[in-house]
Amino acid sequence: MAFPDGGFVILPELISLQACDELIETISTTAPGKPGSRSLLGLPAVDRAAAELQRRLIAMGLMSEAHQVVQCSLFAKGVDATWSVTPHQDRSIPVSDRVEAPGWSGWSRKENVWFVQPPTSILEKLVAVRLQLDDHASETGPLEVVPGSPLLIHSSSKPRSSTPRRVLHYLYGLPLPAGISWATLRR
Repeated sequence: MAFPDGGFVILPELISLQACDELIETISTTAPGKPGSRSLLGLPAVDRAAAELQRRLIAMGLMSEAHQVVQCSLFAKGVDATWSVTPHQDRSIPVSDRVEAPGWSGWSRKENVWFVQPPTSILEKLVAVRLQLDDHASETGPLEVVPGSPLLIHSSSKPRSSTPRRVLHYLYGLPLPAGISWATLRR
């Protein structure tokens, strides 16, 4: 994979406006008014977008053919959602079962799924794709990153407008070591 030295790249228009509209409609009916969800895979529009994103990123050399989509989360800020998110790193991944293994720690359950912090060598091979579905991202508390930080430190500010901000966060991972497998986060 060939990410720039900053550890991220901004790619405009990875999917069509029609696909974005279909995703907005899907999340509006599936998770109305919710600020987020970790389990959107299994929804046809979400799965189609995941496959299209993967196809394009493989073609650009940003992802290998061995990667698979393992999670799709929704982050939604609206009129009443005016929080900010402090700088942090995403270090937990969804796995099917709790398996005691050296270097795997911080076990927790979220939405009935096991999450764990794997060794850094696993995290370094993940590819996260944030798909901004709404216009005016600069006014709605966009993602802010610390370029060049290991495992990309990121945050988001409070929105400066009441325009909705809906983001789908796709996570792609490689097969995990023997005995540990990705959770199936599907509806």
